[in-house]
Amino acid sequence: MPLPQEPFETGRLFTPRVDRYSQIAVRTNRYSVPTRLIGKRGRVVLHASHLVVYDRNIEVARHERLIAKGSCRLDPDHYLAWDGGVHAFVLDTVVAPAPL
Repeated sequence: MPLPQEPFETGRLFTPRVDRYSQIAVRTNRYSVPTRLIGKRGRVVLHASHLVVYDRNIEVARHERLIAKGSCRLDPDHYLAWDGGVHAFVLDTVVAPAPL
């Protein structure tokens, strides 16, 4: 019997809603996604070592999977937005300064 022509998806599918902090909850952990997705549902495929987030079949985030419960993985690039100017990025979300 020949192998199928299309690859077989081995990950588990989730469809969480992006919260106001631009994060999704998968199982007991939180992962960042681009801020333009706040309020929308994303499609997440959870694999053994990583997870992939899609917005309409386009990959928008990929994170190494967190193992410890209640953990959070943030990608700073998800909180930057292009405002159309030359080399002008603006921070979408207020971030507190690091303590000295």
